[in-house]
Amino acid sequence: MLLSNKKLTTEEKIAKSKLYAENMEKTQNRLKDMREAKRKLDAEIAEELEKAYIVNMQELGKHTAGKIGEGFSLDEYAEIVDCIFTLDEVTDYVKSEREKQRMKAENEKAANDVLEDETACSDADCISA
Repeated sequence: MLLSNKKLTTEEKIAKSKLYAENMEKTQNRLKDMREAKRKLDAEIAEELEKAYIVNMQELGKHTAGKIGEGFSLDEYAEIVDCIFTLDEVTDYVKSEREKQRMKAENEKAANDVLEDETACSDADCISA
């Protein structure tokens, strides 16, 4: 758009205003079309991701069934998998409890060592550094 010092007539201003309005309408229509195209593309992406997820889950199911053995019903497989996870949770709990006991025993031993050092010296016997 060129700027000039020339004053516009009323008719030129009206024409310019109409041109602006047309350009804005075209831009709005283009935006509307782009939004619709993006919505469709996003829907396709979501659908493809869902299909990929389903395929992956089918492969996981086949792998799991192969490890467990075939011939069980879906409910039985679900119960077996739940038991496996329960066993893992129990194992983790036992490990954490053992670790707590080990830490407690180490702390008690350290505290006893400090007490023994303190009681081994009497005020007359010990020389402070």
